[in-house]
Amino acid sequence: RKRSKNGIEAKMLKVLKSIGVEVTKYHGGSLTGKDIRKVIANASYVFDEFAKILKEDRKADGLSETEIDKLCEDHKLTFLLWDGAFSTARTIDPTEGDIVLYEKFVYAAVVSHISIGCSVTHKVHLMYKHVAVHMRVPGGLGQKMEDWVELQHQGGMRERTQYRTMGDMQKAAEARERR
Repeated sequence: RKRSKNGIEAKMLKVLKSIGVEVTKYHGGSLTGKDIRKVIANASYVFDEFAKILKEDRKADGLSETEIDKLCEDHKLTFLLWDGAFSTARTIDPTEGDIVLYEKFVYAAVVSHISIGCSVTHKVHLMYKHVAVHMRVPGGLGQKMEDWVELQHQGGMRERTQYRTMGDMQKAAEARERR
């Protein structure tokens, strides 16, 4: 298909770029986690702008303005509900009230997620079925979400690389322990 610098897609990408989102080709044109967080943080602005763009460029036989508004509001709601779920899941030492609030957020987020046509991925399933249980572990999930785990993984890889030339594995383990 032919792309235009003034087309709907270009205008929508311009909105995303205005909040610092980069659509990466290496990631299949989809957004990375850090970019999704930027969309979540700016969901009202992004989806209000998307609605304006879609309405000004709509075709006579396409969606009505009311349908466009509903579509954008539904997507905005989904992003805001996921924001509530993730924010609540990260509570350090959560109370039972925090966990109940999380369960309400995640249920609403999953229902909204499905209603806009998104599939239930492993991450959605984990959030829906397993996070609340782990919030009850002393300390809760706190900062142990995906980005924290990834950071720890990267640090461990750097450390293993640093000590890989040591011939004695016991000495390497002891040196890593002293760090």
